[in-house]
Amino acid sequence: MWTNHPESRRLVLEIERYRRVIAEIDGLYKTTHQAWRFHLGGNLTALHLLQQMMTTERERLPPEVADADPAHKKGS
Repeated sequence: MWTNHPESRRLVLEIERYRRVIAEIDGLYKTTHQAWRFHLGGNLTALHLLQQMMTTERERLPPEVADADPAHKKGS
């Protein structure tokens, strides 16, 4: 794609950036959730809603893309 369609390079870069941002957000979610549960116990509704949004975004990827995507890890 990169070589055969140079006009699409910006789109490819944006998609890769999006996937990395999603992975970073997921990591921050996990850290925040663990700290909240450790210090206060229970669940924080806003974090639960964020997790649902992240799951929905990850599930938008076709399985063959999701399996190769570092932002889409099993058990995330």
